[in-house]
Amino acid sequence: FLSLEGHVAALRSNGELRIIAADPAGYRSRAAYRVAPDQTWAPPVLLDSKILIKDLNRLTLWSFGS
Repeated sequence: FLSLEGHVAALRSNGELRIIAADPAGYRSRAAYRVAPDQTWAPPVLLDSKILIKDLNRLTLWSFGS
């Protein structure tokens, strides 16, 4: 899990990154992205406005925001 401003980023083992609203009233998924074609077990790493994702066979840097 990564803590983002007002949100939580959760990387699932199937390579899906979910952005979830940090809302005490309940679970609200804001977005979901396929960020890896293979299984992911390592936690994602936040680097400024980028997220580093390690899957079974590769390391990928994803950019977001402006």
